Amino acid sequence: MLTIFYIFAVLSVIGALGVLFLRNPIHCALSLVGTFFCLGAIYVMLNAEFVAVIQVLVYAGAIMVLFLFVLMLLSSKDSERFVNKWTVGKIAGPGFSHWEFSYKFPVYSLLRIATWLQRGLSA
Repeated sequence: MLTIFYIFAVLSVIGALGVLFLRNPIHCALSLVGTFFCLGAIYVMLNAEFVAVIQVLVYAGAIMVLFLFVLMLLSSKDSERFVNKWTVGKIAGPGFSHWEFSYKFPVYSLLRIATWLQRGLSA
């Protein structure tokens, strides 16, 4: 049992060092998830199952998913790669808006006017 504890302790320290020394923020966050899982295993070995489950569910599950979403959304390298795709939106946007308002809106408004007239004439 002591050997398993030392294995999880060493893995936890390696994961924590990975958080400190890895350059990629996504790799750091995943290393922190591994550290949380190792700490959960250590809690199980200490007969603190509830704390282990909370450790894994709350920290490794919810908090780290939030960190990963923030890191992926705020990554500067990825956002610079998609800057040129706005030209497609600038070209397609007005065309789609023209199609939307010129073809769909008159039909919808004519149907509304027709139902309004039918209600008004029948009353």
